[in-house]
Amino acid sequence: MRLRFLAISPFLLCGGCVTPPPLACPGSRAASRTAKVFFATDRRQLPSGDVLRFGRERTEPPGLHLGWEQVTLGSGHRLGKVDAAIAITPAHEQDESAEGPRPNALRRTDAEITAFVETRLRPAIRLASPRPTGGPRQVLVFIHGYNTTFDETVRKTAQLAGDLDLVTCDGKMRGVAVAYSWPAQGTLLSYLADEENAEWTQQRLAPFLEALAMVCRQEHAELHLVAHSMGARALVRSLADLANAGEPHRRERLADHVILLAPDIGRGLFDQYVERFLPLIGHLTIYVSAEDRALGLSRLLHGGHQRLGLLESTVLAALQITGLGRGDHRELGYIAEQGGARGKIDMIDVSGSFTSQFGHSYEDPALVADLREIISHDTPAGRDGRGPLQPREIGPSPFRNIKHLRYFQLKTGAL
Repeated sequence: MRLRFLAISPFLLCGGCVTPPPLACPGSRAASRTAKVFFATDRRQLPSGDVLRFGRERTEPPGLHLGWEQVTLGSGHRLGKVDAAIAITPAHEQDESAEGPRPNALRRTDAEITAFVETRLRPAIRLASPRPTGGPRQVLVFIHGYNTTFDETVRKTAQLAGDLDLVTCDGKMRGVAVAYSWPAQGTLLSYLADEENAEWTQQRLAPFLEALAMVCRQEHAELHLVAHSMGARALVRSLADLANAGEPHRRERLADHVILLAPDIGRGLFDQYVERFLPLIGHLTIYVSAEDRALGLSRLLHGGHQRLGLLESTVLAALQITGLGRGDHRELGYIAEQGGARGKIDMIDVSGSFTSQFGHSYEDPALVADLREIISHDTPAGRDGRGPLQPREIGPSPFRNIKHLRYFQLKTGAL
């Protein structure tokens, strides 16, 4: 498999020049803006003194480290862009104890997970300011994908918190941001190891989400789960496990919005899982692309099984059979407004967005704005606040268990 990857990788590395995205917070006041990022990770802690750092190995015995980081978003931070060298620099916050400063504690059991959610996250939710238009407070959980380190996860979560208005340009927290980091190896050639670790982490991710969802319901806060790439696999399976564990008539809502970015999960597997957990979430948004080289390779490594986040294996495949070319699918007609077709799932095509060289990390400011409308304003797709979305006809749903899938094209370069 590694030889196959090395043979293909030169074709994945080609990329073009793009216009830098706009600044997230213009002006001098943004220079000292910080975001408090809570974290949950089942990575093994590195021997680094009083500073919490986590490597790529699993905790042994299995358990979660739970704590927080203060992250500074500099004046050069741009919308959608994680810049480890300039824009975002983590600085660990420590607990004070009778013995002096010490890092946050390691917590392992389900009871301790619940205790952390109660003693740390609940007060943070209560202290957060509601959004300017009123309504409930916001809680965001970000779950990373393949080839991602702990620090990269914290930086990405801080970037999302800033770009989605959970922290204002003046540094005021309007919500709670949580980074969930499973033991991805952080190397390109660790795909199979990351697959196993993404499955391994479900035994901790599921109880963590369950405890957090209960607190959010009690505090009347909205819970939003955002997962990228292989992290979507861990999230989808965990949500299905939680749905299967409860009695149907006693199941309570687990999350308000579930957002999958470039999900690296088999379409057939997802179709089975979504039937279980869809009744327990408010809305599901899936961002897909026809230009995702990483998911194209994933499809090859999985014997040709179609990936959920690769548009070419769903919509475009059907269009090509009818003779429509790669560039023609965006010219399809608008969806007719039908009350019965307004389902709980939106698929949004972001092909052509400003992405990484693999086409696997979406960074277009228009996409950031669309995420902000979902999380900060709860704006449904098709409304004025989400103007860059253009409804498109998808025809029959490519999924057996999704009855009313709505399909949109994101108009890139809208900001």
